[in-house]
Amino acid sequence: MFDGLSLGPDAQANSTFAGMRATESEGKIANGVEIVPGAFFVIDPEGELKGSFKTGGEQILSLSYRVLTPVRWFALHVAAGAFPLENSMIAGLICKSEAEQAAVTKICLRSGLDGGFRDTFFPKSLVSYAEPSVHIDLVRLDQDSNLILNAEWREIVFFFPRMDSELALSDLRFFIA
Repeated sequence: MFDGLSLGPDAQANSTFAGMRATESEGKIANGVEIVPGAFFVIDPEGELKGSFKTGGEQILSLSYRVLTPVRWFALHVAAGAFPLENSMIAGLICKSEAEQAAVTKICLRSGLDGGFRDTFFPKSLVSYAEPSVHIDLVRLDQDSNLILNAEWREIVFFFPRMDSELALSDLRFFIA
C-alpha cells in the first residue's frame, strides 16, 4: 500500500505515479487499457502495435513493444485533475528513464474544455538512453497563449516512440509553482 495523501494542484498526477510504483502488475499493451486508476494507453486506431507493460518494483512503468503497422501516436494518459493555473508560474516534470536504444518521448499537459482539448507541449523531448538519465522540463505558463488556465480536466500525456522500443520510467514527478 502506498501513502497517496498529497495536497496541491499536482497531487492527482503524483498520486497516480506513486500508485504505478506501488502496484506490481503486467499486461498487454492495448488501446484503452488502464494500468492503474487514472493511467491508460491510447493507440492510433489506424496502426497496430504489440507488446507488454509492467509496473511496480524498481520501475514506475516498463514497456516493450513492436510496431506492426505504423502508428501516428502511442500514448500514456495520466489524469492530473482540474486545477486552475492563473496564479501559477510554471508546470514542470522530472523523469528518470532508460531505454535499450535511444528513444524519444514527447510530453504535454492536456487541458480539456467544452468537449475538446488543447495540448501544451513541454519544450524539450524526453530522451532515454541505455544508462539511466534524468530529464527536467518546464512550461512557463505566462508565456503560452495556447494554455487553458481554467480547464475542466487535465492530463499529462506521454507520446512514446512510434517505432519498436523497450524503455522504462523509474521516477516521475510533476509540479506546479
